[in-house]
Amino acid sequence: MGVRFADFVTAFPAAINAAASFNRHLIRLRGLYMGREHVGKGVNIALGPMMNMGRVAQGGRNWEGYGADPFLTGEGAYETILGLQEGGVIGCAKHLVGK
Repeated sequence: MGVRFADFVTAFPAAINAAASFNRHLIRLRGLYMGREHVGKGVNIALGPMMNMGRVAQGGRNWEGYGADPFLTGEGAYETILGLQEGGVIGCAKHLVGK
């Protein structure tokens, strides 16, 4: 949702809310402004977007991802990363499952 461990930062809409818009342009714009804020705070790498599938409603951090739909999650992460990169910061897609 934004830069961590800094003061005077923006709390951007959670990814689940951005995904609910189904608007690629807004999702990318959110990534762009997040990237610009990271750069403004001297941060080079954004730890996100989070791409977990929110399949279990009791999942404590489902709001960080784009929901349970794999296509929507992929497109949301894609647009966010493009926005972050356009803003001048590296996006670090996370939580990849191995094995």
